This record gives sequence, C-alpha cells and structure tokens, in this order.
Amino acid sequence: NTVWADLPPGEPTSAGRGRLVRALFTDGIQILDIEAHRWALDPSGGWRKPGITYRRLIALIETDGEGIALLDLSRITGGVEHWRTCRGLEGIFQTDNADLKPQPGTVAGPNIQRTQTDNLPHPDHTALAYMDNVTTAQAPPAFRGTWQSQIEPAIHLDLHQLNTSPNTQVFNTRAAQAMGTPEESNYLYHPVIWRRTPQNDTTCIDLVFEPHLDNPTLANTTAIPSNNPTAAGIHLTTAKGKQIALYWAPNASPDDKTQFENGVALTGALAVVADGQISTMGATAFQNAETTLTNTRAQQTGRIIALNRDTCTIDVEGLQDITPGDRITINPDDRAHSYRIEAAEQLNTHIHRLTLDVTSILGRAKVVAIEDNKIDFGFQIPAKSGNLHGTRLQTGDDWAVITNAHNSSTWPPGKIRTTITIDPNNNRLQNLSPDTWVQIVDYVIGDPVLFEPLCRG
Repeated sequence: NTVWADLPPGEPTSAGRGRLVRALFTDGIQILDIEAHRWALDPSGGWRKPGITYRRLIALIETDGEGIALLDLSRITGGVEHWRTCRGLEGIFQTDNADLKPQPGTVAGPNIQRTQTDNLPHPDHTALAYMDNVTTAQAPPAFRGTWQSQIEPAIHLDLHQLNTSPNTQVFNTRAAQAMGTPEESNYLYHPVIWRRTPQNDTTCIDLVFEPHLDNPTLANTTAIPSNNPTAAGIHLTTAKGKQIALYWAPNASPDDKTQFENGVALTGALAVVADGQISTMGATAFQNAETTLTNTRAQQTGRIIALNRDTCTIDVEGLQDITPGDRITINPDDRAHSYRIEAAEQLNTHIHRLTLDVTSILGRAKVVAIEDNKIDFGFQIPAKSGNLHGTRLQTGDDWAVITNAHNSSTWPPGKIRTTITIDPNNNRLQNLSPDTWVQIVDYVIGDPVLFEPLCRG
C-alpha cells in the first residue's frame, strides 16, 4: 500500500526518507500527516534530492460501534511517472462502476508478458512485470469496490476512490509469487493500482478503506472540491448518521486560505469536524455556516536556550500552552525531526523545560582524517538518504553544520567508514584533529523549535 514516482533514466532507485509533519489526535480520530523525499547517491559519494516529493495523510476514524474507516490521501510531485498501489486482501476485487476492461500483457505494459523483465521501460517496473490478468480504465471521478478474503470469506475490505487527478489510469490485476506459476502460488492478491504521467503538476489520489465482517458502517463517502488543486475535503456519513468531515491543504501556511465548495473556509493546513466538534492544527481559522474558530497562535516558533542530552531535555523560550503529548519539530526548515513531549515544566513566563521521547545523539565516532571541510570517521553512522544532512558535528561545546555525508561501501570494511562535509559558514569547531572523539547530534543550543497546538471548538 504505497506511493512512488519513477526517477529520470540513469538515477539510482533505492533510497528515500520521510518525516512526520504533524499528528492530530482527537476523540475517535487519529491523523498523521507525512512527507517523504526520494534521494540519490552521486558518484562523488554525496546524497542529494532528485526532486521527488510525497505527501500522505492517513486518518484512522471510529465509525459506528466497533467499526473503523481509514482515509488515505496521497500527493506525488516530481519524477516521470506516478504510481499508487493497494494490495488489498487475499481474494478477488469486485467493482461495478469503474468500467474496467481487459488488457493483454502485464501492468508493466500490454506487450510485456509475465516474467519478461529484460526490456522494461524503467527499472522500478520489475514487480509490475509479474502482475497479469489485467483490467484497466481511465479512472472515473469516483468508484467503489471490495475485496472478499479467500481465507475467511466473511471478511471484506471496501475501497472508495473519492478523487484522482485528471488522466489517471486505474488497474486491477493478479499478483503472485515470482517463482512458479500463479496457480501454484500461495501468495495471491488482486491489487488496485493507479498510474499517471504528470504534467509538471502534483498527482492527487484520495481513498477511503473500510474493513468489515457483516454490513459496512459507512453509508456515504464524498469528496468536497476546493479552489486549491492539492487540497482535499472528505465527508463521511455512517449508517447511524454520524457526520465526519476532514479538510487538508498540505502545502498551506497558517495564513493561506482554501475555499471548499460546501462553504467551508480553511486558513491553514488541517481541520476535522466530527458531529459538530471542530479540531484544527496548523490553521489560524476555520469557518463554516455555523461558526468560526480562530487560533492566532496556530504556529509558534521558539528557540533552544539550554539542553541536557543525558535526560533528553531542552529549555525552550517563546512557546505557549505546551503540554505532555504534544509534538514539536526542531530545525523545521532543515532536517525537521518531530519529537513527542513526555513532560513539560514551565520555568517562567517565557521558558519551558521539555522532556523529549528520544535522544538527539545519532552516533559517536573517532576522527580518522581531516581535509578542508571533509572529515573521515572510523565508525559507521548511518548516512543513507541524507539522514545526516542538517545535523551537527559536536565536540564539547563546539559544533558545525553537516551539509553532506555518506558511508563507505567497501568490503571488507576499511579504515574509513563514514565521511561528512561541514558548512564552512556554520563551523564553530576548535582544534579538531585526528583521533578526536566526536558525536553527531540533531540539534544544538540556538536551534529553532516549531510548535503547532491542537485547537478545538
């Protein structure tokens, strides 16, 4: 159940890294907003972003009784072709309103038969050449289907496609083990796959899933259009009449306004309404026909003024109303790692001491060699997919910003295991020399902290 974009020819295909943008939890609803980038390793050894970005919002929603639904909203930008796959259950997928027609070959192409992987249009398509029994169509604006489990026939998984970008192709296919024939396989699925060639734009695919045993609890699912091409509005009605609406503008700042066709105006990133209860995050205003909810402190920026790495605590000035369970993002314009607040102590009017859920130390190593702004270590600190970009190399109270890093791929391992490059304009290291022990950390004193409080009304 994934999204991806094909890289241009010649680019490496095996690296990517994501981060949590925000998490909104309210009664019966849990929402995660996630961003990811593909990364490529240059021949020189440095990691770089080739320009492919993913955004995804996943919301787990309690419906009626023990029923649940999952909203899965995807945004894909960059690359030469966009894909969205849903494996579903081990069983047949059935739909009567997607107008699917048989296609020869495989999902990799009508002229590519199963197991023919020698002449694929892209190296990412190898698995697609093992998916046959294809039916396909231009994706309609909306359709519904269901998988029935062949293991436990009482179990169903409903799929509601509520919105896709224009010129998106949808497939239903057979996916089995690569070895042997599909008939011999004990791994047999019938996934639904979306494919689109972008026109210098973002591909949007908005889905709702509902697992159920007897009757589904969702009575109606609809998309709510807006004036923002990447925004999503989703309205759910349950069989017992519960009303849930979600509004998401993934690229909106707290002051960017999105107007939805049902009259809702969202100024900011995220809002959910469940039976009249409004919850927002990263938004300064939400307005519908009944009410207006405002939050002038929707996005707060503070600064680290002290820290203790042993206890995972930081002292931050400039934040208000922060409590345990909230999340902060440190260095939001760079590595942007999200931390959960385990404890919060107000030291004075402007300063809070926050205990974070994980350590800020990413690794320790001994310096092997130094050449200009390049430093070699004798220990491996994971650097794949730009993991160390924007972190800090620290020794004592001195530090420098890391702009690039990579790990040695030689076998057996040599003397040098990790190489980093530091920013000469952000270098406060003094007297660094070979055999010095250093550590790589996510943040230092002076770094900015972003806080988006949950607002209810």
